[in-house]
Amino acid sequence: MVTRRSRRPLARVSRALGVASWVLLVLGVSVSALRPDAEDGKGKQDLLLLVALGIFYLLLVSRLVLIGWARPRRRLPLWVLAASILLWAAGSAALTAGGAAALLSFPAPGEW
Repeated sequence: MVTRRSRRPLARVSRALGVASWVLLVLGVSVSALRPDAEDGKGKQDLLLLVALGIFYLLLVSRLVLIGWARPRRRLPLWVLAASILLWAAGSAALTAGGAAALLSFPAPGEW
């Protein structure tokens, strides 16, 4: 059981994860955009963004799980949200890795 006293370290860790995730996102996008070889077409900036966003989503999901553990009344909704984000990320990765460019365009073939 999580007591009021034991929530303080969890709150600090949660806050640190929140700040770290947004700092990582801003730095990843900024470094990727400001690289001199950003327009060479070889995809190096894409790899940097992929890694930065992957870590960003892991930090967000871990923060949701941690806050859900610390607050029993909000546990189920936060854990469902964390699971939903993980499932969305898995589906997005599967579509992107599939290589079918028509599925990644807007509107997709099945939308009209």
